Amino acid sequence: MIKPLFFYRQQDKAQHLNPLDGLRALAILFVIIFHAFFLSQYGFENLALFSDFSSSIPWYLHWIKRGDLGVDIFFVLSAFLIGYQLFNEKNRSGSINFKRFYLKRFLRIYPVYLFALLLFVIAKGWDYQVLGNIFAYNNLFNLKEIVIPWSWSLSVEIQFYVIAPLAIYCILKLRKRILIAIAVIAFSLLWNTYFYFASHDLQSNSVLDLIIQDNEVGTLHYLQFLYVAPPARIGSFVVGLAAAFLWAHHKEGLFAYHLANQKRTSIVLFVIFISLLLMASVDLYVPKASLSAMGHMLYSITMVAGRLLFSIGIGLMILACLATVQSPGFTYKFLSHPVFYPIARGSYSMYLFHPYFLFMAYYILFGESKLISLSQLELWSLALLGILLSFLFSIFTYYAIERWFFVKPKHERV
Repeated sequence: MIKPLFFYRQQDKAQHLNPLDGLRALAILFVIIFHAFFLSQYGFENLALFSDFSSSIPWYLHWIKRGDLGVDIFFVLSAFLIGYQLFNEKNRSGSINFKRFYLKRFLRIYPVYLFALLLFVIAKGWDYQVLGNIFAYNNLFNLKEIVIPWSWSLSVEIQFYVIAPLAIYCILKLRKRILIAIAVIAFSLLWNTYFYFASHDLQSNSVLDLIIQDNEVGTLHYLQFLYVAPPARIGSFVVGLAAAFLWAHHKEGLFAYHLANQKRTSIVLFVIFISLLLMASVDLYVPKASLSAMGHMLYSITMVAGRLLFSIGIGLMILACLATVQSPGFTYKFLSHPVFYPIARGSYSMYLFHPYFLFMAYYILFGESKLISLSQLELWSLALLGILLSFLFSIFTYYAIERWFFVKPKHERV
């Protein structure tokens, strides 16, 4: 029987990787705030006004425009949790139960996802493109026709889940696993480098320029090859798996290092946080012609390696934070705060449905009128209302759908 407050209260705290709830919650908030900014373009009378609004956002809030990095946080977290569970299972029993793994992943992802697709079919009618969602290939073909456009990330997740158990099984059999990880990351960087520098549109324009110019060719090239393609995203999963391997096999060493170097660990966490903030502040929504030489270089580095570097920072933060569990510092306590737990639990549903609620929030705040300007307060009001409505709906989907398929994870005591 599900307890009434199960959604809100953290269960089995001693066995739960508490700070990961905080990271997951911050990731979904990060994504929704970004989409409040990004989707606001459809509310302006013209895209030039959206460009002016983007340029008006002060430098210390540029991270708002990079909230899509929240998806990279999700990818690192997924790889870490799945990897940690499978590494432990392999070490404990000598094998991996593939059938049980795939069944648990299916029951976690598809019930609410199929509900979202059903709502789409009821509203829009049947479209064979829905099959791209069901069979997780909608990020590989024809992005113009994709059903629930932001669902591409679920396809990437599912593609990872398909290969994860076999990959982990093989990794543990191989001695040169570090070389394999480096080779995969190198392939991802080469992929990004080629498709970035091979496009004249991307060389001449920023992401904002492509939007303002309504440059469909350049936009689709960017989205298809540098945004939703598995090779462009695989670095996040490699980082998550690497962190999981270290946590599963060298946990005691990490504990011992922290206890002997507590001040150093605190400094490392602070440096990681500042580095993540700086990486998330590289503005892609700025006219490229306005960038300095240094700005052009940072922009190119971000397009090619920004997601990988950000993911590495998240992986290091996970390990450094979990290593402090025996003598928790500020970061561990902050990310473990109970307020994050219900948001983390509802994050999947919030991700699936939040754009609809952002449009609803826009209608509540502004009606059907087109915008000439948008203040910072209005943007935050739009984002916060969207977050609230999405969260409330996630409670509904949890009790109506998810709880019937929920399999409680069994984390190793930390």
